[in-house]
Amino acid sequence: MVGAAAIAAVRPHTFNKAPVANGSDQMAVQEATGFCKGCNRQVMIRRQGTNHILHLLLTVLTAGLWLVIWILVSIKMGGWRCSLCGMHASRSLLR
Repeated sequence: MVGAAAIAAVRPHTFNKAPVANGSDQMAVQEATGFCKGCNRQVMIRRQGTNHILHLLLTVLTAGLWLVIWILVSIKMGGWRCSLCGMHASRSLLR
């Protein structure tokens, strides 16, 4: 089995981009702690947030049709990812 350090060295981090203060990056990043099976330990996990202002504008412009997409995006279909190795992770303590 390959160690977590070797995996992290091979696979690039997918969430190293923090929101920019000048507003050029509109996506929020949510952070929490959770368990990563790849690292086999508690780690910082991240997922992309939803830009609700953009979705509200699109919902108004499309007379409500965009609401379905907004709901699906808000469910967070991508899920939480480990900040070290990038694998899917869970918010529970052990899984």
